[in-house]
Amino acid sequence: MNNAWNDTEAGSTAIDNLVYLSNLIGRDLALVQPGGGNTSAKLDEPDLLGATVPALAVKGSGTDLRTITAPGFTHLYLDRLATLRDRDAMSDEEMMSLMRACMLSPDRDPIPSVETPLHSLLPYRFVAHTHDVATLSLTDTPSARDHVTRLYGDAVAFLEYVRPGFPLAKRLAEQFGEQPPAGAIGLVMEKHGLSVWGETAKDCYANLVAVITRAETYVAERATGKRVFGPPVAPALDITTRRQLAAQLLPI
Repeated sequence: MNNAWNDTEAGSTAIDNLVYLSNLIGRDLALVQPGGGNTSAKLDEPDLLGATVPALAVKGSGTDLRTITAPGFTHLYLDRLATLRDRDAMSDEEMMSLMRACMLSPDRDPIPSVETPLHSLLPYRFVAHTHDVATLSLTDTPSARDHVTRLYGDAVAFLEYVRPGFPLAKRLAEQFGEQPPAGAIGLVMEKHGLSVWGETAKDCYANLVAVITRAETYVAERATGKRVFGPPVAPALDITTRRQLAAQLLPI
């Protein structure tokens, strides 16, 4: 993966940097599909009462990283989100109600992403979560943990699969407490992609490049000399037959 970061284009504020980081990731289909992936930054921001509070700016639901701008991020109280650590269980409906109660500007911002709990509990300033081809190639296998450990050692943490949303955030808190292993630059989630972080958006992106580049090299080396796909198991149907089948199936 090439490092495409450009300081001139990145802007000068933290929100500018977050938007630029998001757009860089979103335009690369090897990292996220349209509408997928999410990013966040932890900032000090004013709330509606004029108090400056620790806040989480996270990609809003229904936005696309490729085209997202500053209004596409939801801003939430970090201290209220921290109460997620104390919950043993929570339905998706309860989680969304809690997150709406955490919003700094509920009438202005989009609904928070379902991945907001994960971003809130990772104690890093900038966080990016991708569903990239490279790390999914490592983890959509029966030997996911072995691949990740062999390739990254302690530089990248590993989390076994659990459903996104509150269950994923809860598992993260149970396994790592308040912080993943010291020195780690990312977290590979089995069958769910990668999260990386950094003190700056530029550092976060550099860590993303480093983790994915190593995965790409590893996958390419292990695929050398192997036939990934076999021959067709059946001949392709002619166009008339395909159209007839489509006409029968589409109404159903």
